[in-house]
Amino acid sequence: MKLRKIKENTKQPSKITEFNVFSEVIGFLKNSKMPASCVKQLYVAKCMKELDSQTKIELNTVKGKALNSLVTSAQKVFKAAEASFIDKDEEKAYVQYARFIELVLILKKNKDFLKHTESKSISRNANTAIVKAEELKASLLKRYSILEEINCLAENKKNDIITSRQNNKTEVIKSPEKTLDKVIPDREMPKVEDIVEYSISSSKLFSILPQSNVILMDTRPPNDFAESHIKLGQCINIPQHLLVPGTTAMKLEGDLPPESLGKWYKRGEADYVVLIDWDSKDETSHSLHIESLKQAMSKWDQKCTLKKPPMILQGGYRDWMLKYPQYTTQALNFNSMGDFKSQSPTVIADVSGTVQILLL
Repeated sequence: MKLRKIKENTKQPSKITEFNVFSEVIGFLKNSKMPASCVKQLYVAKCMKELDSQTKIELNTVKGKALNSLVTSAQKVFKAAEASFIDKDEEKAYVQYARFIELVLILKKNKDFLKHTESKSISRNANTAIVKAEELKASLLKRYSILEEINCLAENKKNDIITSRQNNKTEVIKSPEKTLDKVIPDREMPKVEDIVEYSISSSKLFSILPQSNVILMDTRPPNDFAESHIKLGQCINIPQHLLVPGTTAMKLEGDLPPESLGKWYKRGEADYVVLIDWDSKDETSHSLHIESLKQAMSKWDQKCTLKKPPMILQGGYRDWMLKYPQYTTQALNFNSMGDFKSQSPTVIADVSGTVQILLL
């Protein structure tokens, strides 16, 4: 293998050996001819948040347009998304599928849409688009994570070299008349942006609850929530049977239990919004209804903007109950809980194109 040869040839006693390996690997990837079956390199965005920002459709661009015009636009966007998917351009396909889904939501608000001859075809395509968008998102999250690690390695090595030169070298300029010492001025080091967290551990959640405004959204079934839930903070139940792909915040408001509405309306004031189910691990491995709730608040919410992206409780309610049983309304015996895992929806990372998800 060429990559193995590169690593063997770079085993030299040097302080920046890792950086040399990194440079040669990147050069190899850039210069090599990738086979047609491989996905295209990332070029649209640097992270998932930046890519999601490109999926939004400005309402003023579609306001007042005729139903036939919107239907035609939706069909064209879906066709383009399918072409990008076949071409293995994951970023472009994800953006196009997401825009198509948003167009479908706009079409469904038109009372004449269900009478349109293409309504059933578009609805079927919407189910396909949702499944493929989730599949693409799982893949892109992993690829952006790898890209971030590579960039971080390069930046660390670059900063090490700059720091070494600042601390150990002084450039001396000599002339026939006199010698001038020119000290290289300190350079402002690049600022590291705050890392956006998409999940939170039980111990960290416990530490921030006393001094922060936290809303806990428990997505377990109503019976499970009534039997036992976190008794700290503002905990509300958003039953998982309401959380299907494509659900909007406005649709949820009409279906939520009355006792959950008061705190739901104040979600925009919360410092943190934490999503809970039985045992989701983190932002890369969680249930489909958790993802649907995240999308409803992050992408399909026209009334409210959260201060921070919603975070997933690592290990779910099971982990919290194991660590802080005294801060639950009732500590449960796990042997009596039943096989709740078998009832959980498919994990996002495991969704395939053969799974059927109904939008209507």
